[in-house]
Amino acid sequence: MVKWLSDHTNMGFTAKLRYAPAGWKYESPTKMSYNKDGYRFIYVLSGDMRIEKSPSNNKEQLAKKDYLIVQKPNSLWHWGSSKFTDQGVMWLDIEYGKGTIIGQSPIIRSFIYSNQ
Repeated sequence: MVKWLSDHTNMGFTAKLRYAPAGWKYESPTKMSYNKDGYRFIYVLSGDMRIEKSPSNNKEQLAKKDYLIVQKPNSLWHWGSSKFTDQGVMWLDIEYGKGTIIGQSPIIRSFIYSNQ
């Protein structure tokens, strides 16, 4: 299940609330995805999310409530070949890309200001 919170793909930003029921498994276990110029943040709100071992992940992990996954540009995302969750999982899925505009201004890195 996916609930779109913000669909500003044309401006480089999306926010989704996602849910997978207990025992859910992705239909195409070998499919991977990545964003060339964008970041993705996955924040687990409740339940558990299994992160399988992969070339970039040395060991299987179980993400639970308050777990944050940060994907930098060109990071691969793989749903895995076994069940994704044991008890069901709800997470916030945020993606933004290079040149993202929210409101009237692009998202840019903050910097430290010194008046000296």
